[in-house]
Amino acid sequence: MEQQINRQILLIKRPIGIPDESCFKLVTSGIPQLLNGHVLIQTRFLSVDPYMRGRMNDRKSYIRPFQLDKV
Repeated sequence: MEQQINRQILLIKRPIGIPDESCFKLVTSGIPQLLNGHVLIQTRFLSVDPYMRGRMNDRKSYIRPFQLDKV
């Protein structure tokens, strides 16, 4: 059986202007054994919406900004 890999994209710095690859980091890790009551899902499609750009800034808004070094 092929080993399953968890991939996470982290915001590592606040972008100035248009975000580029230097603002993000791809982190991979193994998937831990599932415990009773846990589920494992596979994401097939992601949506990147315009509001997400505003959350990359660290300023007061109606919603908290993304944290650095977090998924």
